[in-house]
Amino acid sequence: MATMRGGEPIGDEVRDIMSAWAGGRQPSVLFDFNGTLSDDEPDLLCETFRAAFEEGLGWTMTASVYLAEFVGLSDTEIVTKAVHRRGDGTAEQIARVKRLHTALYAKRAECEELVAPDTVQLVEMLAEYHIPMGIVTGAQREQVLAVLGSSPIADLIPVIVADEDVQHGKPDPTGYAMGARALRVPAREVLVFEDSVVGVGAALAAGMRCIAVAGDGPSDGLRAVTTGVIRRLTPRLLDGCFDQR
Repeated sequence: MATMRGGEPIGDEVRDIMSAWAGGRQPSVLFDFNGTLSDDEPDLLCETFRAAFEEGLGWTMTASVYLAEFVGLSDTEIVTKAVHRRGDGTAEQIARVKRLHTALYAKRAECEELVAPDTVQLVEMLAEYHIPMGIVTGAQREQVLAVLGSSPIADLIPVIVADEDVQHGKPDPTGYAMGARALRVPAREVLVFEDSVVGVGAALAAGMRCIAVAGDGPSDGLRAVTTGVIRRLTPRLLDGCFDQR
């Protein structure tokens, strides 16, 4: 078993997934965004959704409700559920609350570095190996661009499939299928990094390999849907993958 930076183990299952992916003809990567590429799940997202719901709906959402009901859903799905629960249920209110949340999130992203240093190094190393990369997310494009805009990796990930690009969020595989088409690679050549059960389900349903990023939370749910689980993204994942390139 290899080890990640900080002594965290890389299991044999993860190493096998990485090796099989790197041995493909056109290895490519698609990242989930919230909680994976952006270090914002659950704390920052819970805070910004709570603030948007307080202002737009007069509802103070608890962290337990967010964790139990909203994690992994797209922005549209989260806001729609909240509006049907506490608002008037209209499309106008859904759009208004979604705009509130996007503005609150973007403001936080402007003054916080949400892409961890190890994640930056991983993306930079993938770029050095000429690995095509993209993002598939249930967040709004504006939020993604706000985070990337304050990060050195902004120009290294040209493909973004966001909430507004698809009719159905994860676990529907449409977003990941769109990401592969945008990268111009077959789904079987794509490695996905995801942090939610629904996201892993979407990647696997699209015919891609997937490694789950569990963070510091429980990983039992993720281990039930994929054999490859890590704590966080790190350049050490690439050790030995492209020695012959």
